[in-house]
Amino acid sequence: MTRQSEAALEEKLLKQLVGLGYERVVIKNEAELLANLKLQFEKHNAVKLSATEF
Repeated sequence: MTRQSEAALEEKLLKQLVGLGYERVVIKNEAELLANLKLQFEKHNAVKLSATEF
């Protein structure tokens, strides 16, 4: 069994996902993380949430 760093494993996984058509996003802080979470939740559940509901 070969060993690789976590960073190398993560990069390989991201390249595979991009190759499958997923979009790579860079999230720099908690606000961006929450905004992306809300966007993905709404997209995959076909709903629109207000700030209060989210």
